Amino acid sequence: MKAALLNTISSILAMAVGAVMIPIMSHMLPADQLGIAVSFMTIRDISVYFCTLSVHMAVHRGMLDFREEKHPFNSSILLFGIACTAGLFLITLPFQRQISGLLGFSPFLLSCLFMSVILLFARCIMHYYLTFHNRAWSIFFINILSAPISQLLSILFIYFLEDTQKYLGRIFGIDSLSVLMGGVFIPLLLWKGRCTFRWKHIRYALAISVPLVPHLAAQTVLSQSDLLMIRYMDSDMHAGLFSMAYTIGSLLYALMLQVMNVWSPWVYRRIDEENLSAVRENAKYILLMGLVLSMGLLTIAPEMIRLFLSENYYDCIYLLPPLVVGMFFQFVYLFFYDVEYFHKKTRYIALSSVGTAAVNILLNYLFIGRYGYIAAAYTTAASYLLLTLAHYFCMRRIEPRRIYDLKQMRLVAVGVVLSAAAMFLLIDRPLLRYGGFLLALLILGLVYRRKALEYWKMLRVKG
Repeated sequence: MKAALLNTISSILAMAVGAVMIPIMSHMLPADQLGIAVSFMTIRDISVYFCTLSVHMAVHRGMLDFREEKHPFNSSILLFGIACTAGLFLITLPFQRQISGLLGFSPFLLSCLFMSVILLFARCIMHYYLTFHNRAWSIFFINILSAPISQLLSILFIYFLEDTQKYLGRIFGIDSLSVLMGGVFIPLLLWKGRCTFRWKHIRYALAISVPLVPHLAAQTVLSQSDLLMIRYMDSDMHAGLFSMAYTIGSLLYALMLQVMNVWSPWVYRRIDEENLSAVRENAKYILLMGLVLSMGLLTIAPEMIRLFLSENYYDCIYLLPPLVVGMFFQFVYLFFYDVEYFHKKTRYIALSSVGTAAVNILLNYLFIGRYGYIAAAYTTAASYLLLTLAHYFCMRRIEPRRIYDLKQMRLVAVGVVLSAAAMFLLIDRPLLRYGGFLLALLILGLVYRRKALEYWKMLRVKG
């Protein structure tokens, strides 16, 4: 609980700083240079998956299966990822100009891409290791350095760089502390693991991670295909509206993901101990948290959009309800993903995600042209619902035992959908919206008051 709370606080701070930075960035950085910076960071994040074959994704499971070799395991996969990335860099050297032209980067920036991949990869390994062992304060400081402080540094770098090079300020500012931490973590991981490289660790990690590469790519497609297809099938203006609404909706998922980052390794340990009742009981309250956050965002969204955005973005209000529903289902599928991951059935994870991404593209193609860009919000919600169902059926195939309270899951999901419908009906009636939200909180508080007091006392004692 402490780790989840600290993760959530760091996430809120990051989002608050990011929200303040948006108008500042728009004045300091031309749109074309911002596009280069965003493109670089997107390609860098995807490259971490492909260049290293995502072996860092095996850390959580490896901590259970290699209890006596945890540090050698981390050392092995770190050296493997560095070797793979360095090898790809050497292969691309003769074609550097062509690849740079294709990506829209300079050869210098392409070289920075590979170095950034290695350092970010090391940071991922350390982050997974610390999360698994509930090192709450260490994770908190890593998150603070990686997000809010990096945002401020990027503004400083943009200010001092020449007009034609300001995009480098954005890239180096955002990446600087993550890269610095990676530079610290590489020698630390190698020292603790005594520079071990064992093929049994690599084979184990690859068996888990390789099927996850298409899963991760499919997740990127799921989050980006709507925007790209609106741009090509509708207009840039509507793509901008959808992008802003998606960003606001993603605030919800970002908060819930910080809790799940701590919850997931806790679940792996409980399943390993055959303590399924603890998972089932505590999952109820994580789901209720998702319900309250979803209802809260739907309640304040109209005023938030009108207060912080210009009139050109007011139509975001009508996109937000289905997008929030979609983000909620994206959160729910992680419960089933955890069970698949624990049993090392990552092929099922990949099949579910790739299939859902394909359905999302098909739905966008069928409905955006007919109903316009608003249809993309509903195809997003439908796609994430399908993703949740696909992972649920895969989980049931793998694990016949009753891990989660499915009846409660269905009730909470219905509650989120009804809240989204209520926002549509009450967009221009804020008193009713806020009154309904407070009434729902009061009812939930009365129903779960004993458990809430129990958690509060435990948190105070543990603190």
